[in-house]
Amino acid sequence: MESESPPANAREVVQWPVEGMENIVVYENEDAWSPAWFAVPEVSAGPLPSVAGCGHDRLLCADASGLPAIKTGDTRADFAAGGMDVRFAPASEPRLLVVTQMYRPGWRAEGLREGGERVLLTTSETLGTLTAVEIPAGVFAVSLRYLPVTPRLLTRVSWGMLGLFSLVAASCLALGRTRPKNDFTSRS
Repeated sequence: MESESPPANAREVVQWPVEGMENIVVYENEDAWSPAWFAVPEVSAGPLPSVAGCGHDRLLCADASGLPAIKTGDTRADFAAGGMDVRFAPASEPRLLVVTQMYRPGWRAEGLREGGERVLLTTSETLGTLTAVEIPAGVFAVSLRYLPVTPRLLTRVSWGMLGLFSLVAASCLALGRTRPKNDFTSRS
């Protein structure tokens, strides 16, 4: 809101007028975290503490103020349909990539090694809320997509039912064509 003071290290990006209220102001925070970063191995030791009195979702109430000490390495993350693509310099040892997306079953990650080899990667929950991807040595890019299990299962069941219905319909049509027709005209 306009009456609130701007956050530290932030610049105003846009203001939206709202009828009957103060304008909504959007700020860009130069110190904001990247959507993905590498973490030291100790990062997955436990969940982030909650902000006192916060009644929202666990991700929104997590106190991440202690995290800058556990960030390592540079990444470039771009949001894509259903997930994100992350690029970084390859390393000679495995690393843990933390993604600022709430972990849910259904996150799928695929890594790209130099030479074009694609590798399926393991995703897991870290810090009690976020998604972690285990990055093996030599991988320089990750494609991360959220593919929830329920919609995929329902899609497969729907296609199976459509196939079964089509088979039954085709069988009924084929049986109808092979039956001899009754000739009622010869009776008198």
